[in-house]
Amino acid sequence: MKARPSAGAASARVAANVRAWRVRRGMSTYDISRELRALGRPLAANGVLRIEQNDRRVDVDDLLALAVVLGVNVNMLLWPSSVILPSPDGDVEPFELVNDRTVSTPADVRSWVDGVEPLVLLLPDGSRPALQGGTSRAQFRLEAAPYRHVKLADTPVSSVLDG
Repeated sequence: MKARPSAGAASARVAANVRAWRVRRGMSTYDISRELRALGRPLAANGVLRIEQNDRRVDVDDLLALAVVLGVNVNMLLWPSSVILPSPDGDVEPFELVNDRTVSTPADVRSWVDGVEPLVLLLPDGSRPALQGGTSRAQFRLEAAPYRHVKLADTPVSSVLDG
């Protein structure tokens, strides 16, 4: 059987953010567990603690349920505060996004999350490559947020995306 990849920077961010929001909301791990069970996503209080300690992986269903229970947008669990709240000193510090690949600035991630610009991961030498994935800016904007470009009442989104 293939070994599972170790948890990376995103897992550590989710773990820290789940704990931070739980504490901010004044909830115990038991409270989170009870709310998750009510949503049909049972997880023992010890499981919540293991998530917060980055000892348990969070799948997409867990992530969405945790965001609902904590009353936050899923982005609040995924990203460091530098992405959510721009720094008054400017966004200058790169951070690891996935597998030791960094993003040049939190502003780049905000633009990607908001569907404005394709994400550009820095090369190992720290330089910026050309656009990744062969996606033009216009194509990315259309596919990331098609509701901005068509009247949904008049045009099915699937017909816009399918060409």
